Amino acid sequence: MTALEILRQGGNFDAYAKLPKLPAPSPELIARERSVATAAAEILKKEFGADRVVLHGSLAREDDFSSTSDIDIVAWGIPLDRFFAAVSRLDDFCAAWEIDLFSGELADDFMQAALLRDGIEL
Repeated sequence: MTALEILRQGGNFDAYAKLPKLPAPSPELIARERSVATAAAEILKKEFGADRVVLHGSLAREDDFSSTSDIDIVAWGIPLDRFFAAVSRLDDFCAAWEIDLFSGELADDFMQAALLRDGIEL
C-alpha cells in the first residue's frame, strides 16, 4: 500500500505501520537501481535542460525499497512544455522500472523538507 492509497482511504497511517515489513533489499539491487536513477538524471539534464535532479522516496532512504518499487525523481529546470516529453522519455528509457518524475518547482514545503532530509543529489 502506498502513501497515496492511504491518503485516499482517509489517511490512516497507523494501518500502514502495521503492515509486514519487506525483507531488506540487497546492496546489489540498490546499486543497480541507483545507477538507473543516475542515468535517468543524465537524460533529464542533457536532453531536457534540468539543472538539478534529486532521488527521493524508498530508494533514497533504502527503508521500504524492493524489487517492485518505483524510482522517485524530482527535477528542476525542465520547461513545462517539455515536462511530459521527459516523463515519456524516462518510460522509454527504462521499461523494467517505473520512474516517477516530479517537478521541483511544484514541491511544497513538506516535500522540500523531505528532499533536504532524505534526498540524494544526482
